[in-house]
Amino acid sequence: MSAVGAPQQWRSSITSDPRPHVSSIPEQHTQDRTIVNSVIGLTTHIDLHVGYYYPRDLVGSSHIPEFNDPRTRLAMIRQRIAWEIINHIVMADRDSSDADLSARAHEISASLEGFSSSQNGEREAHLWELCRLGAQLRGLMRSHPSQWTFGSWNEVGFVMLFPALLKDGVQVVDRQIFRT
Repeated sequence: MSAVGAPQQWRSSITSDPRPHVSSIPEQHTQDRTIVNSVIGLTTHIDLHVGYYYPRDLVGSSHIPEFNDPRTRLAMIRQRIAWEIINHIVMADRDSSDADLSARAHEISASLEGFSSSQNGEREAHLWELCRLGAQLRGLMRSHPSQWTFGSWNEVGFVMLFPALLKDGVQVVDRQIFRT
C-alpha cells in the first residue's frame, strides 16, 4: 500500500526514512588471526630478503663479532632488520609516513651494505616494502581492543631472530631463535 492510500496516522512513518534503525552496531576490530598471520608474513618476508640479498660467504666488517662470523651473520642480519621494524615502526609512538618508512629503509640498508651483494637500490626498495608491512601490522595491532606487544630481544646463547608475539601478556606466537 502506498503512502497516499494509507490512513493519516501511518503516513508519516511510511514516508519517512524506510531504512531500519539500529540503536547500536557492535564495534568491529581486527581478528586475532589477522594479526598473527601478519607477523608470520613479516618474518617470512624478512627471511626471504636476507636469503636473497646477503650471501653467507661475503666477508664484511663489524664491531659485533656475530656479524663477522659466517655461521651467525645471516641470523644477525635477520635480527637487525626485525628489531628496526618492530621497535621503530610497529611499536613506535606514532604512525609512520611514507617518508619515515623510506628513511628507516635507507638507514637499515646503509647499516647492512657491507654484508650485501650488489643491487643496493633494489635491496633498499625491498626493505621499504618490509617497513610498509611493519606499518600495516602496527595498524592492525592498534585497531584491536587487546594489548599486543612483543617479548624480549635478550636471550643468552641465542640470536633472537624475532621475539614472541604477546596478546594481553600471553604468548600467541613463539619466538624465533638461532643458537650461537
